[in-house]
This record gives sequence, C-alpha cells and structure tokens, in this order.
Amino acid sequence: MSFRAIGQEPAWLLEVVNEQHFYLSSNYGQQSNTYLYVKPQSDPEKRQSYFYVNNDLTIKIAGIECTDTMSGIKFESSVTIELKEQTLFGCGKALF
Repeated sequence: MSFRAIGQEPAWLLEVVNEQHFYLSSNYGQQSNTYLYVKPQSDPEKRQSYFYVNNDLTIKIAGIECTDTMSGIKFESSVTIELKEQTLFGCGKALF
C-alpha cells in the first residue's frame, strides 16, 4: 500500500511508502522524519486503521470522505496524526 495525506495550518505531508516506511514533513517542510513501517491495527466496522509508530507518533486513517481546506479537493479518507507536541488533521488517498 502506498498512501499520501496532506493537511493545513501548519502545512504537512505524510507518505506511506510501499509498506516500507512513513515519511512525515511538517511545519511547512521545516521538520521531516522517516519512520519504519508498522502494520496497522484495523477496525473494519468503523473503517479505520491505526498505526502506532512509536511513543511520539500515532496515525489514524478513517474511510470518511474529506475535503482539503485550502484547495477544496475531495479525498477518500480523513487522517489524524498525533505527535508528542501536537495533533494534525487532514485528508488522504491510496496512490495505487
């Protein structure tokens, strides 16, 4: 699975690359990190997957349509990223 998500205020980008790693760029690109891939814990009934990457990073992908606040583009999923110091909200989609 490859997946890309974006969010605003502050701008951020998340990529799940071929189930190999996560790439997270945040704070308008001023911070970026790559994390080893972990398998998700899924809740098919709620259409949600949780990636507990480490103590400082949790990613939730929900199968709920989402609209990017800046561009108005619609995406198939809503994404929540919980970092130690902040929570980011945005939208995403599978790449292939």
